[in-house]
Amino acid sequence: MILTVAFTLLFIGGHAIPTQLECSRSLEVGTTIMGASAVEGDRTVSFERNGETIECGGKYFSGEVLDIVLSDSTGRQMYQSSSTLSTEECGAYVGSISDGTDEASFCSTLGFTRCAKAGSDRHEVTAPTDDSDLDVTVAYATGYGTVSISKCSLTEGNIVDLATATD
Repeated sequence: MILTVAFTLLFIGGHAIPTQLECSRSLEVGTTIMGASAVEGDRTVSFERNGETIECGGKYFSGEVLDIVLSDSTGRQMYQSSSTLSTEECGAYVGSISDGTDEASFCSTLGFTRCAKAGSDRHEVTAPTDDSDLDVTVAYATGYGTVSISKCSLTEGNIVDLATATD
């Protein structure tokens, strides 16, 4: 019975349903999601500032708004960030709140935010204002089964970096 319920929640019409993923479930390689261990993904994650690509390891500026860019939009995605993701166009959480987290707040009560999307290769994020790294994880799948995980991080820049980035 429990297996049937879990299968029904996560696999409806042959698709992964990222809005069913509880906030307490880690988006890390090796975590069991949809009955299989998540694997390191082959899609790349980067950022864009005013149409210019910022590769992983690059710099962000306090409070700026950037686009997270995924190299392939096939399937469904779960965007997660250590900073504040836009909630625009995010799937409404319908998952369990029995773990004490608040999915209605897009998991922000746990120190990160998540946004479930389908067929999307980008999502907006606001950079931190506290000098912390901007860490992004994107989990994706094309159906029920193996979930792939891709990550990217930026560090805070300074005024010299800003001048270089905008030249």
